Amino acid sequence: MSAAMSARSDKAGTAPPIAEGPAYPLPARVAAAALMAALAGSVVQAWPLLQAADWTRAQLLFAGVALLALGLGFASVMCSRTRIDEEAIARTGPWPRRLRWDQVQRIKLVRVPGLELIVVPRLVLRSGALQGAAFTAGDAALREAFRRIALHGSWRGEAPARGGDGVG
Repeated sequence: MSAAMSARSDKAGTAPPIAEGPAYPLPARVAAAALMAALAGSVVQAWPLLQAADWTRAQLLFAGVALLALGLGFASVMCSRTRIDEEAIARTGPWPRRLRWDQVQRIKLVRVPGLELIVVPRLVLRSGALQGAAFTAGDAALREAFRRIALHGSWRGEAPARGGDGVG
């Protein structure tokens, strides 16, 4: 293990990854970039009309919040990573989440076979009646780890854990 990876692992307090990769596949990231470029082009084209409009504070606030939401969503698709280790599953990005395996009560894999590059597979984990998180897999290694976790309740291929739902 490299010194940089060791330092990162020690800093985060997590075990070495079992699987780690982008949360969204390359085609989804390319599509997000194309949509943002098209939106930016539309704004540039409409800029004279936007400048001439008589904007209220509420409209400017709404536009600012919408722009912030678009930017955070774009950053999430472009930069988020999913990491599975022996302690937990985690996702980085604007809305980071982490769920320890000992908290997981139910597991479900949500996917559309054959369309994984368009409809990103999700591992939905429940840790309580109304608590849980969904994690996305953007590459083959994560999709395989998600499959093993959904089928066996673990990445190790053991018997299903508490309430494993399997592949959906």
